[in-house]
Amino acid sequence: DVVLRVIRLANDPSTPVDKIAETMRLDQGLTANVLRLCNSSFYGSRRRIDSIQEAVVYLGAKPLADFAMAGFCSDFFSKPVEAYQLPSGELLKHAVAVAVASQSVAQRARKEEGRGLSLEYTAGLLHDIGKIVLSQACKDDFAAVVEKVEADGVPFEQAEAQILGIGHCEVGGKIAEIWSLPEPLADAIRHHHAPDRAETD
Repeated sequence: DVVLRVIRLANDPSTPVDKIAETMRLDQGLTANVLRLCNSSFYGSRRRIDSIQEAVVYLGAKPLADFAMAGFCSDFFSKPVEAYQLPSGELLKHAVAVAVASQSVAQRARKEEGRGLSLEYTAGLLHDIGKIVLSQACKDDFAAVVEKVEADGVPFEQAEAQILGIGHCEVGGKIAEIWSLPEPLADAIRHHHAPDRAETD
């Protein structure tokens, strides 16, 4: 809940720094991780940053919100996703790889060097979040999905939608809507297997 509130606040340009800092302070683990990040060699601050308010000013609201989401994903994605036959940590590895590649492509396309994480990084992290939900809700139906893939030679996401009535992309998009994530982020999750259908970016 704290992470989602931070993301919503950070994506509203009228939100004062104090409000973001006050919300982040509600999660001790998040606060500790953000301060550790600010004082790491990666950011190379010349002075020690001791408060979450200083951290918000130093990093900027949006990179900080993306970092908060990355921490959330680390916990959430590290569990096994049995229906997709993914052992512990595999979905997280895939999510981080896609996130890093997405940010790199976006920065090269814009010809800029970004400090911190980006919307593209977050989209990469979250793109398969629908798999977690479907794995729990429909685990008994996945044998039929695999059977269809092998028998008909169709892509997994197509078989998934035909057998389950909905695919992990659409589920992920709905989760993003429920969480009130920014629309470009929800759109990227919803259309990550068909980016030409994306409506916002």
